[in-house]
Amino acid sequence: MRAMQVRENLEGLAALGEDVEASVRGQLGEAWVELIETATRSRWLPLEIDITLSRLVDQEVGRAAFLEWSQAAIMSSAESPLLSGFLRAGLRLFGGNPGSLIRLSQRGYQQIFRDAGSLVVEPLREDAVRVVGHDLPRQMIDEPLYLEGIGASIAVLPHFVRNVGNATLEVDGDAVSWVVSWTPRES
Repeated sequence: MRAMQVRENLEGLAALGEDVEASVRGQLGEAWVELIETATRSRWLPLEIDITLSRLVDQEVGRAAFLEWSQAAIMSSAESPLLSGFLRAGLRLFGGNPGSLIRLSQRGYQQIFRDAGSLVVEPLREDAVRVVGHDLPRQMIDEPLYLEGIGASIAVLPHFVRNVGNATLEVDGDAVSWVVSWTPRES
């Protein structure tokens, strides 16, 4: 996984409060925290680090706050060099269409993850798409909370075109997908 995204996730702990941040960092371990903080932005880090970080956050704050933390990290990354170009291009190309914007997750996933399969977006309805994970690593498949975090990260994309997104995880053996739907955000 790209060091820059893992760093965004680690830095996002501050929003969860000092006690949570200190606890998660302590449990993650000094060696991994130092690796995350000192790695160049484009370096690839073991997926295990981010899965462990996610598990620790979920244990500390519960699932709802974990999913919000996952979304906040992607919102922050959307302003970074790693993903901002994709997002700006998507907004220019697709305007206010949330489904088309979600298709960008296919390329964004490849920018964040290496040797971790791929995502394919399939249309479902006017207000929903199915995002299908192909050849996802066993580490992900065996960690439903991590998959939920990925879904939450995809579901935040409609926010950029004044919609509220929701992702529902579907796992059947090795088959993983998310139904991502959206509704206009009330002004």
